[in-house]
Amino acid sequence: MPYKLSDQKYNRRNFFRLTGSAVLLGGIYLWSKLVGSEKQLLQKRKITVPFNPNREIQFAGEYIIVNNNDEISVFSARCTHLGCLLNQENNGRIICSCHGSVFNENGMPEKGPAIKPLKRLPFHFNSQTNRITIQVRG
Repeated sequence: MPYKLSDQKYNRRNFFRLTGSAVLLGGIYLWSKLVGSEKQLLQKRKITVPFNPNREIQFAGEYIIVNNNDEISVFSARCTHLGCLLNQENNGRIICSCHGSVFNENGMPEKGPAIKPLKRLPFHFNSQTNRITIQVRG
């Protein structure tokens, strides 16, 4: 059968409807994939690290665990000045090796250039296994 431009099923309006529908369905599919992967990331944003009750300050990668008179706190190990990784302590003080900021055991800055306290993170302590599960985000 010969192709006719006047034929109803091959006109411009139907072409744009089909194209628009295909783009919309593709967008819905991609959106559902992104939302699903975000849910997976939120579920994985917990980390479990060993806890040594005999140490006052412990560094665990991106996290700092402080045991101050059996009161445990967990902080982000990123300096609030420019985000350097904190991994040094001296006499119960957390020190930024990049620019010299000093934080106390409560995460409060004692010496600049940092002026904001360290980010406190929620956690769960399992006393049977001596492990801390840190809720990173969400």
